[in-house]
Amino acid sequence: MRNLRSADVRHRRRAVRRLFEINDPVAIQAFEPLLDDSDEWFRVKAIQAIGIWARPKDLELIQRLAESERVGFRMCAARIANRAGKSCKPILSKLCQDEVAVVRNAAWATKFSIAANLEEVNRDGMENESSGIRSMAIQSMSKMEKIDGDLLYIGLIDPSKKVQADAVSLLRNHPDAIEGELDDLLIDIVENNHLARKDAIIFLIENSSNNEIISSKIPNWMEDGDFRLTKAVISAIEGKDWKQLGAFTQCLETTQNETLIVGSLRRNYSIDANKLRNSIIADTSRESSLRTRLIEELIGSTKVDETTIEIINNLKNSDDEFISKIAGFFIEDIESRH
Repeated sequence: MRNLRSADVRHRRRAVRRLFEINDPVAIQAFEPLLDDSDEWFRVKAIQAIGIWARPKDLELIQRLAESERVGFRMCAARIANRAGKSCKPILSKLCQDEVAVVRNAAWATKFSIAANLEEVNRDGMENESSGIRSMAIQSMSKMEKIDGDLLYIGLIDPSKKVQADAVSLLRNHPDAIEGELDDLLIDIVENNHLARKDAIIFLIENSSNNEIISSKIPNWMEDGDFRLTKAVISAIEGKDWKQLGAFTQCLETTQNETLIVGSLRRNYSIDANKLRNSIIADTSRESSLRTRLIEELIGSTKVDETTIEIINNLKNSDDEFISKIAGFFIEDIESRH
């Protein structure tokens, strides 16, 4: 600790590194004078030390950082203010009004983390002019046992695309949080907010009772070739009874999105799935690539319907070389297991 006051810079740097290795909170008092050092390296190390070792008894030090003209110092104060216990409230209140956004956000993050009344803080956060803080408020709501539906709805109509996306994501996990019809709002979100699009579509698939919306809108949305969106939709419907998906299953009959069709039918041998699969495999007007992929997906499966086997067996002599070849492989696989 004495070497931190050495005139030899090398000795001082060595002392800093050694004190961090020892990791003794008592060393914080030796680092405090380095906050005023002319060398930025030492100032940064002082902030790091305070960030690691500050305790409730260091309230005055935290207060000093909060009042500093240096943004990095105020950032540190915002992050560790909670260590001062209840005494941190005035400090946080001031930092939550800081002129620099990153400091404000850090202060609000601490405020959310220590709030005794999280619902009240969430509401204050949603009223803040900063979209970053409103986004934090939505994320904070996810930690609550009961979601405030009114507050969540405010998030769904927020002008910020990021806040809106966070709200839709929260809604997906708590579909009963808001009473009333949300289809029109979610359709608008799908068509105008790319950040929230995936979660909004999946929510509509899983929760909308309006078959007309699903059958008229989703096929168009699925034609843009967005692989991540397609993958998310496939995951959303996996294991679900197709009767519960309403008109979405009709979309699969008309969509040109081959990945969506193949993924939706993968490992699905329900009556409805078999019916769709068979109709596509037998339909010569369909793309050869799609029919081939559907047959390939069945190779090795022990749950293939007899009707499906018969359809594929008839395709062994197809004029389409790829269809006939994959159909032959499939039948050979079936026969090898009998």
